[in-house]
Order: sequence, then structure tokens, then C-alpha cells
Amino acid sequence: AGGAAYRASQTGDKAALIGNAMMAVSSILMVVPGANAVVIVGAVFVYAIGFGISLLSYSLVEDVVRTSFWGSSKEYWGGSRLSIDEQMQKLLNDDGDEYQKYLKTETERFQDLFWGVNVHLINENEKSFKISSPMLAEQPSEDSEYNNVRIFWSLQRFYIDVSFDVDDYKLSGRGADLIELKEGRQRDSINVNVKYSEFYSESEWTILVEVTRKSTGTVFKKFLTPFD
Repeated sequence: AGGAAYRASQTGDKAALIGNAMMAVSSILMVVPGANAVVIVGAVFVYAIGFGISLLSYSLVEDVVRTSFWGSSKEYWGGSRLSIDEQMQKLLNDDGDEYQKYLKTETERFQDLFWGVNVHLINENEKSFKISSPMLAEQPSEDSEYNNVRIFWSLQRFYIDVSFDVDDYKLSGRGADLIELKEGRQRDSINVNVKYSEFYSESEWTILVEVTRKSTGTVFKKFLTPFD
């Protein structure tokens, strides 16, 4: 809730800001040591109101469009929003390079709406699966870094939790020696093989893949279970 409130403050979404701020404060009150029943009940009430207000906030698509070049937000490009004609003139002037950076950021935010990550089982017996995403092939800009991938593979109490950057596939984390990566035929896919030799039931494993897009900070998640 706290993070959502901060995001709302950046986009000017008052409903999301107020609603998430109320939920964040009430959540803190509910865990304060020594809080009596009256405080807890009041905190729950505030949380419920905050949740209701947050439902009136902008959707993700509305948020991206509203704060874009063609949007209606009051603030834009680090100041008050200008008319479309004035914005076009700024792009055509000598300082256009500065504003090109803003447009690049907007393009990446629109891509976040449609990009994602997919995980497909290749061979359950051999514990191998495929990760696909356009972010695996994305090249970083001058002021960004390569995207990062996290793989969490669990089997009852045993688990593997590793991550790597898509430029070198260098694994780090718990159980890195049990993961084998192989780039797919296309650069937007990776084949993963889990080198776990113990016998296990086919219904016991869970896979979580997270891809962090460094240019926008967006984290895309995908779960895979035997029941998918």
C-alpha cells in the first residue's frame, strides 16, 4: 500500500493516493505493540474505507495514457503540461534530445502493458521448462542495465532460488549449481533444466519466474504448477 501511494503521488491519482495511504497507515496501527481492541477495530475500519477509495483510482492503462504525450495530466515533462502544438515545437527545437528521453520512457511504459513472461513445461520427468519473453532479448540503453531473471523452484521443503542478468546468464543464489541454462533458438527464450536427482511426486513442484525490466523497474511474474 505504501508503494502504491508513492506511485499515485507521482501520477496525480488522488483516489489511489488517499486510499493506499489510509491502508498503509491502518496496517501499521494493526501491528503496533500494545494496541488495544479499539485501536485495532478503528484501524480495520480505516483500512476498509481506504480500500473502497482506492477502487476509484485509475487503471494501469488509464494511468499510462493520461500521463503520456497525448494525455491530460496537469504535470508533464517535469513541469506544467503544454498544448500539443507547444510540445511538438519543443521536440523540433534544439532541446529536442532532452524530451526524446521522456518519450522513450513513455514508450517503455506502454510496452509494459503488453509485454510479459511465459513459462512452459518441456519435460516434467527431466524437470525442464522454457521461459519466453521479449525482455530476454532487450538491449539496455545508455542509462540502464540488462534485465534480470529470477527462478524459484520449490519441492516441499527443498527449494532453489537463483537469478541472472540476460547478458551473461551468470547464475547466483541458492542452488545455482543445480540449474542449467541454454539459450533458445530465438534470443527471447531460455531453456532451463533443474538437475535435482531425488525422486518426487509429479504434483509437488512449483515454479516462479520473475523478470525485472531495469529501464522501468517493472517486475513481471509467472507461476507454473503441475495443475496449469
